[in-house]
Amino acid sequence: LTQRDHRIAPLVALRLRFGPSEPYELFSRHVSVLLSESNRDLTADDATPWLRERLTRFFDRRVASQGKQVFLCKLSGWPRARLLHEVFPDARFVHVIRDGRAVAESMLSRPWWTGFRGPEKWAYGPLPDDYKKLWEAHGRSYIALAGLQWMLMMDAFDVARAEVGDERWLEVRFEDLVAAPRTGFAEILRFAGLAWTTRFDGAFSKYRFVPARRDEYRET
Repeated sequence: LTQRDHRIAPLVALRLRFGPSEPYELFSRHVSVLLSESNRDLTADDATPWLRERLTRFFDRRVASQGKQVFLCKLSGWPRARLLHEVFPDARFVHVIRDGRAVAESMLSRPWWTGFRGPEKWAYGPLPDDYKKLWEAHGRSYIALAGLQWMLMMDAFDVARAEVGDERWLEVRFEDLVAAPRTGFAEILRFAGLAWTTRFDGAFSKYRFVPARRDEYRET
């Protein structure tokens, strides 16, 4: 920076924020675009030797770098659990389910949602015949299509859970988590084999949970 740049730097200083985020760009760059842009859920059959090696290396490096007892990876959209379970048989999966109406409202407001292209060109594959009939019955409504996408995801999660097994799968409703966060997060920690420590409690207490947000979709 020049001397002049230094004088204006405080006005344009960047603010870095660290928080939960899906690693899709990293997946595309260091593993495979298959994980970030597949138009269907991924299964154990997708775990080719090449993909298995890249996935293992990707996570092993990050686990070693962080040095934590448990490594957490946040994903949305397709479960991908059957693929991940095949590569990491000791992995555990926490499925946070949100009200489908709220999910549909959220997707409609996002610039990355491809549903406005229609199910022939969106990123989630063709609609099953019964869902296609539902969409047609609702006048090809985009609101209905967003809801049908949620239903597609829930169908995929049901299949994934059946294959992974209940002993490695925990389902938590988002609305219950917001209404009783300490109870919900205590259950998640137990499932992950972690304790509710004083340090965790200090960090947890800084967050504010707003139950009223559960029904925001009714106002938009």
